[in-house]
Amino acid sequence: MITRLSAAAAVAFVLALLWSLPAFSHTIFDELHYAEVLKVTLEFDLRQIRDDAELREYQTAVLRYQDREGTEREWLLEVKARGKFRLENCDFPPLRLKFSKEELERRGYDEHNKLKLVTHCLDDRAYGRDYVLREYLTYRFLNELTPNSYRVQLVQITYQDSEKKSRQLVRWGFILEDTDELAERIGGEECDCYGLHFDQLPAENAATLQLFQFMIGNADWDLPSLRNVKSIRLNDSGAVVVVPYDFDFSGFVNAYYALPNPNLDQSSVRERILVGPSPQQEELRDACQRFVSRKQEFVRLINSMDQISRDSRNDCIDYLESFFTRDVRGLL
Repeated sequence: MITRLSAAAAVAFVLALLWSLPAFSHTIFDELHYAEVLKVTLEFDLRQIRDDAELREYQTAVLRYQDREGTEREWLLEVKARGKFRLENCDFPPLRLKFSKEELERRGYDEHNKLKLVTHCLDDRAYGRDYVLREYLTYRFLNELTPNSYRVQLVQITYQDSEKKSRQLVRWGFILEDTDELAERIGGEECDCYGLHFDQLPAENAATLQLFQFMIGNADWDLPSLRNVKSIRLNDSGAVVVVPYDFDFSGFVNAYYALPNPNLDQSSVRERILVGPSPQQEELRDACQRFVSRKQEFVRLINSMDQISRDSRNDCIDYLESFFTRDVRGLL
């Protein structure tokens, strides 16, 4: 027997269905985060961004790309150099992108208006590409392990000089989700929770944090001083979770400019050192099982990066393999 609904009943049913769905938040990062590789053009004064990097002043820029429907999009925004070590030691500085909150609201987006752009460090195409793509992979690994991680979008960028139209660079980079957006996504707010100890973190968060940094060979971080980690207080429980970032000093990336941590007697960035106290064995075993369960996905991600040379991809796989077959056993 087929029951026919009146028009009013049908409308009520649809509204009830919509109300039962979770609220949808759309940010500028969501807008850009839809393809394996997003091709963008970023136009600004290239000479100024290099020469005035230390001033850290915003300058006007234009971002162009095709959205997921294939429509050409254009945003007027501001860019400036950011960072510390890379700003002083790289040929091209990492950038911060700042969108107008008014323009975001006018177009129907949430207010999160700042994004980090991790750029090529070196003008040398091969090394510059290799380092930035290997660091991108570390963020993807962490995404596979926990939602308490920064989302990233790989981009192929055409840097167009606004002052000299014939001058342009085509390089690789990736966009990093804003910290406030990450905090909102996992149900919390960023806090300056200095002086944290590992036993103050949720057990799974602490074990994942330590084991991940150990896996990629990153000793360039510290919990009490919040060096290269962000702390987020969860709204429901009040617990603080910690999210790492900035992995270019890791053994996995193996950048030529990376320095071992002298405070930990690290002889090489390729040497894995556990930062902080050893986790409880039960927590460590649980974390190791989660890491092992994602191993094949890690390898798949590496092999999917055909922009990196085969030798470099093999080196990435070998370095991970040494974690699973040798170094993690020492911890257990």
